[in-house]
Amino acid sequence: EGEVQLRQYSREYRASVRECIDGLAAEEAAARRDSTARADAADDLAAELEQHEWAECIMHLAEIFFLEPGEYVGEALVRWVQLHVVEPAATAPLTSALVPEQHADFWPTFHRLLLHGRMAEARELLGAHTQLRAHAALGAPVRAGADGEPSVGELLGYLDLLIENRPTLSSADQLLDFRGHWRAWLEDAAMLGRRHERDLPAGALTALRILRGDERALLEGTGGWTSLVLALVVHAQPTLRRSELDAVVNYAIAQFPEDNYSDNDYILMAIMLDNPSEALDNIAATYGRGWLLCHLSDLLARAGQVAPRPVDASSADAADGATDHALALRDYSRVLSATRGLWQLAAGYLAPLPRPLARACVGALVRAEPPSTDAKAD
Repeated sequence: EGEVQLRQYSREYRASVRECIDGLAAEEAAARRDSTARADAADDLAAELEQHEWAECIMHLAEIFFLEPGEYVGEALVRWVQLHVVEPAATAPLTSALVPEQHADFWPTFHRLLLHGRMAEARELLGAHTQLRAHAALGAPVRAGADGEPSVGELLGYLDLLIENRPTLSSADQLLDFRGHWRAWLEDAAMLGRRHERDLPAGALTALRILRGDERALLEGTGGWTSLVLALVVHAQPTLRRSELDAVVNYAIAQFPEDNYSDNDYILMAIMLDNPSEALDNIAATYGRGWLLCHLSDLLARAGQVAPRPVDASSADAADGATDHALALRDYSRVLSATRGLWQLAAGYLAPLPRPLARACVGALVRAEPPSTDAKAD
């Protein structure tokens, strides 16, 4: 299969997981409302929901790094972080306040939106600043550079204009033009900060540091290595190629204590560091030999990203020519076959297996009687 077809499979897998997530979320909410439900029923559903959310997150990141074309992953990482890593900022209480900028969360929320690449939402929040609104109500144009003694509202209007006109890079064909636009844009941002350091609110000056890729500002504003990777790629090194990302990832990892990392973090690290085999090993250790390992290992094998590894010679499956890829399919087939009515679906997962192993597995399926299976089958 071609890359386009494999990406389509990945998206279909993620869509299936998303349906399960939505269903589990509804079940959990209902269980918490039901006073007659088993005490830990909602907690069990919440744990299952979290596992599905991580499966979607991991599958999506692997799709970006191993299946999507292109040298630049910045825009794709923005989408991934927004969907899976950070919760949406609660801007409604701020934008609806009488004087939003007096709220303690106004500037920190604005900074988080910038760090996470949510430029449209950042501009919406900035637009609620009373002095910017007052300036906009006058209908006066924002003067580039804002010479003289401009009002705070005009300066914030120029900051808003900078964010709106921030260059983005999505393909190598744009690289030459992008570099010129990026240099000019950085100089405009630096000029605003230099000329009006005393006039701009402190929160706006911090925002300019973030936009210009100041590493200290990025580190102070992010709470984890994944968010720092995104902030560095978006704001500090937007021309970084996929093949050069490992240095940024390793730098981000080094900024946070290792004892804060979860098993899921190690899976994500392996993907970002272009080590699909290690990612699959970590998935097996964390989630077992179930749906995620089966489907992701199959996608990566078909894409040529991993070479199937023969099982240990001492294994009972070695004589049948088994590989780690084949065993991932077989093991998930066994999971399916344990459920009433799914034996035919389970058999479908055995088709890519080496013939001796497939024959033995199909025979076991035919002989087995799954729990709760009716005595008479159609």
